[in-house]
Amino acid sequence: MNNFSELQATDISLALSITLTPHYKTHAPEVTVCVGSVTYYTGILNQQIQLTHWFPLQSVFDIKIHLQNKNDIDDCTTGVIISDLTVDGNNLVPNWTHLAHYINDRDFHGPAAHLGFNGVWKLCIDRPFYQWWHVNTGQGWLLEPKI
Repeated sequence: MNNFSELQATDISLALSITLTPHYKTHAPEVTVCVGSVTYYTGILNQQIQLTHWFPLQSVFDIKIHLQNKNDIDDCTTGVIISDLTVDGNNLVPNWTHLAHYINDRDFHGPAAHLGFNGVWKLCIDRPFYQWWHVNTGQGWLLEPKI
């Protein structure tokens, strides 16, 4: 055994869970959800959905949620709410939404879990998740493997 993750009881994959809730009066939002380069959902979101993605413990990834083709004249209330976003049981919404970027057609740049404008909400996990988590929760650095 060279490291702790080689113990047989160690789970070497993490679960990413995203729950999206539509918000609208007449026209349901059109949404695309991508994790890395994989598209997990694309289409009209007329009811709440939950998506789960498994990824390797040491991987980096980004989450992109696109709201597209919204017409404010037809229904200005149309949007999507990121109700829940967890990685391995650690909830990232709403506590970590300030680390996400929401690039949209209204130039709104504040932290958001409610996407009400055409655009892309993106959260980038730029190092293995638990290294990212320890830095962002103020727990300090985890040791990094020497390659």
